[in-house]
Amino acid sequence: MGEHFTLSRRAEAELAHAARVSTLGELTASIAHEVKQPLAAAMTYGEAGLRWLQRDIPDLAEATNAMQHMIANGRRASDVIARLDALARRTDPQRALLSIDEIIEDVVMLVQRELSLRLMTLRVDRDPSSPSIYGDRIQLSQVLINLVMNGIQASEAIPQRPQELRIISGVREEAGRKPSATIAVRDFGVGITQDVATKVFDAFYTTKSCGMGMGLSICRSIIEAHGGSISVVQPNGPGVSFVIYIPLAEEIAA
Repeated sequence: MGEHFTLSRRAEAELAHAARVSTLGELTASIAHEVKQPLAAAMTYGEAGLRWLQRDIPDLAEATNAMQHMIANGRRASDVIARLDALARRTDPQRALLSIDEIIEDVVMLVQRELSLRLMTLRVDRDPSSPSIYGDRIQLSQVLINLVMNGIQASEAIPQRPQELRIISGVREEAGRKPSATIAVRDFGVGITQDVATKVFDAFYTTKSCGMGMGLSICRSIIEAHGGSISVVQPNGPGVSFVIYIPLAEEIAA
């Protein structure tokens, strides 16, 4: 039984890794843009710094300012590459204390270019308390990227509706339940029927002509492994919301 469980978890991890790599392929344009932009800025500031130093009377203050900007942009490019490297690697889950904002920021960085190419806007409504959880940053980013990419595809299928996605974070506090952090991804796309909503997290179930039906199934496995849940919510109006619930860090520590 133990060996079967280990093999099952290993197969699940391999599928999750394959899904991440596939998603990175879809995000090629965004990735290239996010790396090129700070590198181009670093070069610009470096050239400016040289010009300030090569004046008849070098302006050290301006040169220093240019160098500081160059270093900051170099670090930004390095951070992007480090995050991409982490997403592409096949590694065991690493649980750590995270704020929900950290996960959202990682995802916004990667999908912003995809949204811009499609003339879509992304509105992020963060909970001011920035609730904290224990989780694997890479896995949770993977879940959120998957939901956002699904939302993009659903929204662009109906161009006459608002080309907008929303990410909303918060804390669920209900009688009879332990408080949990929430992240909702809302689109204004094609929506889903109640019948589809009951199957959408099943393995190999897909409404896409070229889909394998593993994306949302993997998302559910990841969230459940974090002690949470993910559900479909039919909003007032068009589209659909996917809502993630994960126990707050203080609830686990208590």
